[in-house]
Amino acid sequence: MLRWILWIVAGLVGLVGLAAIVGLLLPKAHRASRTVTVPASPEKVFAIVTDFGRYASWRSDVRRVTVEGSGGTGTVVREENTSGTIPYRVKIRGPSFVNLAITGELCRNVLLADVPAIVGSIDIVMGEVDR
Repeated sequence: MLRWILWIVAGLVGLVGLAAIVGLLLPKAHRASRTVTVPASPEKVFAIVTDFGRYASWRSDVRRVTVEGSGGTGTVVREENTSGTIPYRVKIRGPSFVNLAITGELCRNVLLADVPAIVGSIDIVMGEVDR
């Protein structure tokens, strides 16, 4: 009887260890993205993409979208699609933030004296970066 209990405990410890190893092997962060070329002006595309309530009209997998908030940064959008309900938090960033984000890549393997010229050439408005 004691031998069976030891086997069961060893099996449970093994399962917990296996689950821990699998958990450690999973990616720490996941980001999904999609790229498409649209024959329209950026203003028109931005207006359509940011109108969350109309997603179901141009995305076939979306059944319904509910918007919780004012529609700006911090708004939670709940999308009901073929995979279930998925909540998204909206983050709207200005062009200066995007420009500033590539500074590290632009300044790699350059002289220190060249960094101010590079940063000045990407036209950053610092007041816009922290929104």
